[in-house]
Amino acid sequence: MLLFDAIGGNGKSMLTWEWSTKHATSVRGDWAGRFWYSFYERGAVMRGFCQHALSYMTQQPLEAYENKSTAEMSVGLLAELRKKPWLLILDGLERVLVAYYRIDAAEVRDEELNHPTDNIFERNPCDAIRDEDTDLLRALAAASPSKILISSRLIPRVLLNQAGLPIPGVTPPLKLPGLEDAEAEELLRCCDVKGTSADIRYYLKTYCDNHPLVICVLAGLINSPGPHRGNFDTWAADPAYGAKLNLASLDLIQSRNNILQAAMEALEPASRQLLSTLALLSGAADYETVAAFNPHLPPRPEEVKVPGKPEDGWLLERINDETKAKRRRQYDAALDKRKAYELTLHEWSESGSVREAPQRLTETMADLEHRNLLQYDSLEDRYDLHPVVRGYLAGSLNIDDMESYGQKVVDHFNSKPHNPYEQAKAIADVEAGLQVVRTLLKLGHYQHAADALKHDLVTALLVNLEANMETLALLRPFFSAGWNQLPKNLEAATASHLTNIVALALSHCGKGKQAIRAYAAALQVELENTMWRNSSCTLINTAQSLSGQNRLAQALRASALAHELDSASEDIESLFMSRLDLFISQSRLGHWSEAEATWQRLDPMVRQWGRSAYRRGDAEWIFARSQFWQGHLQEKQISAAATLAEQDHNRVALRCIYKLCGSWRLEQGDWALAAASFTDAVTMAREARRMDAASETGLALAKVQLRQFTGDEARSEAKRLAQLREPAHRSLAQLWHMLGDLDQAKHHALAAYTWAWADGEPYVNRYELTKSTEQLHELGVHIPNLPPYDSAKDEPFPWEAEVHAAIEKIRAEKAAKQKEEQQEVL
Repeated sequence: MLLFDAIGGNGKSMLTWEWSTKHATSVRGDWAGRFWYSFYERGAVMRGFCQHALSYMTQQPLEAYENKSTAEMSVGLLAELRKKPWLLILDGLERVLVAYYRIDAAEVRDEELNHPTDNIFERNPCDAIRDEDTDLLRALAAASPSKILISSRLIPRVLLNQAGLPIPGVTPPLKLPGLEDAEAEELLRCCDVKGTSADIRYYLKTYCDNHPLVICVLAGLINSPGPHRGNFDTWAADPAYGAKLNLASLDLIQSRNNILQAAMEALEPASRQLLSTLALLSGAADYETVAAFNPHLPPRPEEVKVPGKPEDGWLLERINDETKAKRRRQYDAALDKRKAYELTLHEWSESGSVREAPQRLTETMADLEHRNLLQYDSLEDRYDLHPVVRGYLAGSLNIDDMESYGQKVVDHFNSKPHNPYEQAKAIADVEAGLQVVRTLLKLGHYQHAADALKHDLVTALLVNLEANMETLALLRPFFSAGWNQLPKNLEAATASHLTNIVALALSHCGKGKQAIRAYAAALQVELENTMWRNSSCTLINTAQSLSGQNRLAQALRASALAHELDSASEDIESLFMSRLDLFISQSRLGHWSEAEATWQRLDPMVRQWGRSAYRRGDAEWIFARSQFWQGHLQEKQISAAATLAEQDHNRVALRCIYKLCGSWRLEQGDWALAAASFTDAVTMAREARRMDAASETGLALAKVQLRQFTGDEARSEAKRLAQLREPAHRSLAQLWHMLGDLDQAKHHALAAYTWAWADGEPYVNRYELTKSTEQLHELGVHIPNLPPYDSAKDEPFPWEAEVHAAIEKIRAEKAAKQKEEQQEVL
């Protein structure tokens, strides 16, 4: 593995492309193939790299790898790399590192990367964002006889040992310098610049460090209309032009920024406006999008809308004649304004300025391309800015221009038609909404950005796409003081809502303790502002997060508090949700009589609420799971839950239903149906870049029974599953038992029993505890003597007293109101 490290614009991509396409075959002629992958493309990740690389190597269609995880594809990829000598080029690998996991990744400036940071958690900024990417990069270093060529702004930490030296298989990273003097001069002259050779070389070496992007931008500056167009000598000597840059005492990054500043100042106002507007976008844009920001178009007349006819409406018969007449006059006046608007709009569209605008836009774009400030990708038919140019522009806009251009971006993407977010199946389906939020955040319009997120967009991110890390990256600008501090400059209800969203995403990313702290911060504000429904929602979310951490005693307390709060406030929607959450806790603990009573009160209630509060199918699959735990599950219960979840695009529920169905079929000994259900669950989890250890292990069990694994394959899979962060221990014990390894089976069976014990009786995972006890008996292992629940060690929550006080306050207010009503009746 060979790695090039250089600042942006130094030619990493161009150098590796030139070498791999024109020189690699002269080094050796036995390459099995050469494969280039750029991480600068939108959505490019290591998983996508694996898909495309394997498709290229095996000549299989890309769809063949569509539902496979990075870890799964890594096995096949490494096998190919060790079989034949392939050449792989990974361009811009820094984009898979923690330092770039942020909503403004396309604008990150080199100054920031001199001291990179993690924008979401306290991770090493040079770590890969995803653990499976780390594993793959480490393995690629040993993929002989193949060769891996990497260009990156940052060196991935996994490729270095603790001493900061390259691991075996990695050559010492090469710091890419600027061009040779002669090549730097040649590059400038290729841009139609003339001048004295020695002066050109001295200037480019001294002030530009022969940096390719700077040279190209400098050439565009010298070629600007003026007295020295194309003449380096006179341009560099003129105090009003080249001599005024004063680059002598600056480092390369500062010199580059000064030259970029001069290049922007040399532009016509319309060109600068177009370039600055495009810099606010998160990536490349097609011509239609560029044309929407045409700076040559005069302002479009503001649209006038006409209200409904005055004779329409069910209240008409209840208003008097004077009000009717007033409404008629208002309607007629609006009609007159609308006619005037349509006439003005027609005149605007037929004006010479509007007719000439497209041609003038074409000329402006051509000029910007000639100045090396705008790039065109003919394969994608899209326009883009180099990251260095985008970063400079986005960081140098004044407040007024940022507001003006940013609002145009917001208006454009808000006006674009899109399918309802509730139908989203990929990030591309919500990209327009995300661009609006990102732009509003850049403008500092935090409340408007938060309003744009509520509720369908953020629900689609969390529910439809399970895009938890993307959600955290998007919301990070709101939480500059940390995840457990509510955003400033937002309405209290909005701030608590966003904090709940963040805590949900943190919990799903395995950051349970951070999630609890965020929930506590939200709850405090909600209680202070008597937002009882929000308080209940936060308590429910807290209970679910605690349950995920196996803190079952506290989870039950939080569920009971939420239910008590809703019972006092009598909010029907919140009461339904808290009853459902209480049912979940009671079922998990095996408190079946209490759970049955809760369900009897819950089931008759309506479920017709917005998706931000409730997704159809949730209650039904949760009930089906409780029936499975009791041994009463029926096919119709599974089908009903799946139908409702599919209708509401409830991806999380569907995945859970498939997993539940697989476990049910496994207990019945129906291996084929179990494998089919687990396959669906695993596929959905991998699509969301999640690891569903229970379904992965259940699938392996079914495959062993169906003889779809050889003995060696099954053992290899069992070892892989045992190394997961949170293994499915009970299923692994079954798998090792099938394979005849009793030591491993006993080890995992004991681990399963310990996990199921949780906080100790009576706060245990009842179903899992029963099953793991049976498993230990079957394996002849003594049941461990674990300590029961100790209430003295389970401290109350910091906010528990405040919740009880709120409940008493609600009850007191209700009693006072009832007394007042009775007195009025008397």
